[in-house]
Amino acid sequence: MELKIVSYNIMSGRTYTTPPVRNYDFCAEVINSISPDIIGLNEVGKHATAGFPAVDIKEEVTEYLGKKTGMYHYFAKAIEFGGHGYGNGILSKYPIKSAKTVIIPDPEEKKEEYKVYYETRSVLVAEIDVCGGITVLVTHMGLVPEEKQNAIKTILSLIETIKTPVLFMGDFNMTPDDEYLKPFFEVLNDTAKGKNEPHTWPSDVSKYVGEYEAKIKNIKENDASRKIDYIFASSHFETKSVEVYQSTASDHMPYIVKLELGGNA
Repeated sequence: MELKIVSYNIMSGRTYTTPPVRNYDFCAEVINSISPDIIGLNEVGKHATAGFPAVDIKEEVTEYLGKKTGMYHYFAKAIEFGGHGYGNGILSKYPIKSAKTVIIPDPEEKKEEYKVYYETRSVLVAEIDVCGGITVLVTHMGLVPEEKQNAIKTILSLIETIKTPVLFMGDFNMTPDDEYLKPFFEVLNDTAKGKNEPHTWPSDVSKYVGEYEAKIKNIKENDASRKIDYIFASSHFETKSVEVYQSTASDHMPYIVKLELGGNA
């Protein structure tokens, strides 16, 4: 059975346009255009952010997107901003048999040079009712080395206990050559291996580096420069294709993988 799997950091519904706006309907349009079977979401929340007020919707954001896309949903809160949860989410065309939120422990000691970057993170763990059951893990890795170490330890311990085929995805805030990624390459397969590297960030390089620098370097809009979003899979899956969906609905672009369940990736 072929499944379309997506990892997407939605930047709390803020667009990467000039001027930026905050619009979860735009995000829902992107998801509907892609039509994924399963999509893992990062930076999910309706709190006030970056000069924008809190999102004026009654539901939690993942539930709102679930209604807009007709998909099952679950939200894994990591922290709370201004009375609103913020974390990771999942949408699925197939029923979610069970789901839980696992909090990644904060570093015991927070170094002053990293003070501005510390943020409690979570792992969303969901069993999806498709092909006898698969387990999906979704996370958004921290920026600080000690945070990454704690995340790796937590996630590897979770993977060890899972008996079903596994998908592990999210914004890892690391490029493929990062030493901290090595343990994941040892237990799961990077779906991009042997394929064209799916650069997903930033969704508009000219906005990131500045319009003048983009012009003199002939950088085009949507010419993303880094791979920091990943989808790992257990050997039960065979990668059929990878692609990036061009959109500035967020500073990240959705990373799309088509997987055949039952192959050897």
